[in-house]
Amino acid sequence: MRPSTIAFYLGVARPFLSYLQRRRIPHDKATNDTIEAFVQTRLKRFRRRHGRPPRNFIHWRCEYTKALHRLLNGMRAEGLSRLAVDERISRFQIYLVKQRLERRYIRVHLHHARHFIRYIDRRGKTLEDIQWIEVTRYFRIALRLYQKERTKPLRSREHWREIHRRVVHRILSFIQGEWPPGSSRHLQAFKTHLEQQKFSPVHVCTHLSATRHFLDYLRGRGIDVGKASIRDMEAFIESKRMHGWKRIASMREAKRSSRCAALIRRFMRMIDPGWPPPEEPATGAERFRRKVHDGYIRWLGDIHGFSKPTLLKNGDAAERFLDWLGDRANSNTLGSLSVSDIDAYLAWRMPGLRRATRRGVCQCLRSFLRYLHAEGWICRDLSVAVTGPPLYAFAEIPRAFTGKQIQKILDATRRDKSPTGIRDYAILMLLATYGIRAGEIVRLRLEDIDWPGDRLRIRQSKTGIESHLPLVPPVGQAILDYLHHSRPITNRREVFLRIRAPEGPLSRGASLVSMIGRRLKQAGIETNGRRGTHAFRFARAISLLHAAVPVKSIGDLLGHQSEESTGIYLRVAEDDLRAVSLEVPQR
Repeated sequence: MRPSTIAFYLGVARPFLSYLQRRRIPHDKATNDTIEAFVQTRLKRFRRRHGRPPRNFIHWRCEYTKALHRLLNGMRAEGLSRLAVDERISRFQIYLVKQRLERRYIRVHLHHARHFIRYIDRRGKTLEDIQWIEVTRYFRIALRLYQKERTKPLRSREHWREIHRRVVHRILSFIQGEWPPGSSRHLQAFKTHLEQQKFSPVHVCTHLSATRHFLDYLRGRGIDVGKASIRDMEAFIESKRMHGWKRIASMREAKRSSRCAALIRRFMRMIDPGWPPPEEPATGAERFRRKVHDGYIRWLGDIHGFSKPTLLKNGDAAERFLDWLGDRANSNTLGSLSVSDIDAYLAWRMPGLRRATRRGVCQCLRSFLRYLHAEGWICRDLSVAVTGPPLYAFAEIPRAFTGKQIQKILDATRRDKSPTGIRDYAILMLLATYGIRAGEIVRLRLEDIDWPGDRLRIRQSKTGIESHLPLVPPVGQAILDYLHHSRPITNRREVFLRIRAPEGPLSRGASLVSMIGRRLKQAGIETNGRRGTHAFRFARAISLLHAAVPVKSIGDLLGHQSEESTGIYLRVAEDDLRAVSLEVPQR
């Protein structure tokens, strides 16, 4: 209520209570005739004071009657317990003020809190001892109870439920110290984890809100947090989408769902770094496919010693082939696999793929067929029947940035004085000066920079060999600016770290592609073909060739062990190739 309304109601209540006291009428015995007699006395007093009746007599009478009915209804319905309600509401209001909430939010909280406290008091419960199941029961009937007191329908029931649920959880957390019971341990640990990852207070609040809703969902269904599966997360998001996101457009809804899933995944991986655990096969066919897949991964790793990325790539290809087989992928029918089945699978798999991708699919399939034959799952080796498209060493001329484009990118990035801009400028200087690979930049560590000796140690991604490059002053100054003004304060030894949370090094070399794309857009450059770190690498090789640097020295800078590898980068020197080209003979 507004202060003027409260003052008017108090001005009506005081003389009315005095009127009842003089006539020795208990407040629970007051009737409409009592109210009418009191209103007549106030009307006579008004006439004596002003010499006339009220200008709008009907409005004046209605205001008096409304104030008196509200007073009597409150005194009869609540009795002495109204004092206790007001006391708890007053303490809750002081708590909300300390939380620095806006006034309108405080009014909404107090309004909903009164309804909840009255419901609890009518059933003889206390806020200190109320349990989760009783609160869940209240939520089922709260809207019905609230609508009985209103003459107008609610605009949005979902919005009302969400606000009411927040208020109830907040007042119970204020009274009992934590709510829901047992949730503070997980939420406090998650909050500490987010703060260590350098998340801003706003993002910490968003994470905790989504996690609190997810914990409420699990608790309402009797699911332990440690045993929550990916299906539980998907069911929770679906319930939120059905009840809270109905009016959101499809694109925005999908974005919000994926964001909510990311927040919950971060919480669950704090509890279990390996979450989500692999689901157990539901049928015999799924168990057989899992057995063959796991055996193939062990065969590649233990016998052939392939790296983890290769195991992941080949394992995905084998799983896709087994899923395509469907019911035929079992111990009884897998042995009947034929060349026609291989042809049908490749006809289904190949459309829409590039030539290099098709060749990779064939290589993975040949490897999987060799495993099936070696383990006795198929009668004959079908890998010889899989032929992929040929790849030619110089089938196409790769694209590279020009010198003007690189300078334009550097100038546009240098004008960005934000922490991200300072970091990106140092990375681009390394790419433009040395042409090193993306993975080598991501793995660059503080001890790799020899400041007294002006040297830079690079660990080659492909060969693993270390090379030492001279640290030229422009690159060194760019790195120093980043270390002094942009790099987060942390114990990590990687040079280039994420500016935004979560704190840590850049995940992989491919993360630099999006950064380069943003800087190209900022500089207003449109390119065809390569636009990642290798475009800088090709450009550096061309610039050195134009400067008459020997091919061996160019290879040493790029980290190549043979001149053939360097020649791949030098075939983009189209002007030099035209100088030695022969004329086409005329007819």
